[in-house]
Amino acid sequence: MSLKQSRRDFLHVGFAGGIGLTLPQFLRMKSAQAELKHYETKEGTAKSVIFIYLPGGAAHQETWDPKPYAPVEYRGPMNSIDTNVSGVRLN
Repeated sequence: MSLKQSRRDFLHVGFAGGIGLTLPQFLRMKSAQAELKHYETKEGTAKSVIFIYLPGGAAHQETWDPKPYAPVEYRGPMNSIDTNVSGVRLN
């Protein structure tokens, strides 16, 4: 009985082992993704933007996307406020 293995056999066993090790984590991620809440998004209609550069100022995430409806752990410490223009909020 010969125990000689080809390179192809070695690759088959290696790939099968790799898939076997990562498959449970992949399936766990897929089920967690199905449980995520999907928030309604609205496309912007602005044709131009005025951006004031402030070195050491607010981070770009907080400037452009305050996430007022996100879970508490993702929101910043400041709340956004309404303005006189409907649909426009300041953070």
